[in-house]
Amino acid sequence: TIMEMETREEFLPPRSRADLTALPTKQYLDETVVPILIQALEYLAKERPPEPINALCVYLLKYKSKFEKYCNIEPPQNKKENEDGGE
Repeated sequence: TIMEMETREEFLPPRSRADLTALPTKQYLDETVVPILIQALEYLAKERPPEPINALCVYLLKYKSKFEKYCNIEPPQNKKENEDGGE
C-alpha cells in the first residue's frame, strides 16, 4: 500500500537520466513506474469505476508526487542552461 511504501527506509541513490537509460528494462520499470501502477490497479480493482482508463489517469496524476521520491531521479538539465552556464 501507499502507506507501507511511505514508511520504508530503502531509498535508492539519486540517478541521472543517463543512469536510467543504462538500466535493464525490468529494473527501469520496477524502479520508476511499477510501484504506482500496482497501487493504481488495486484502486481500480476495488472501486470499479465506470471509466477505468480515465480513473487510472486521474490516479496517476493525483499520486505521482508520492511515488517520485522512490524513483530518486535527478531532474534533467535544460540543454540551453548547460550551454549558457546555467544563466
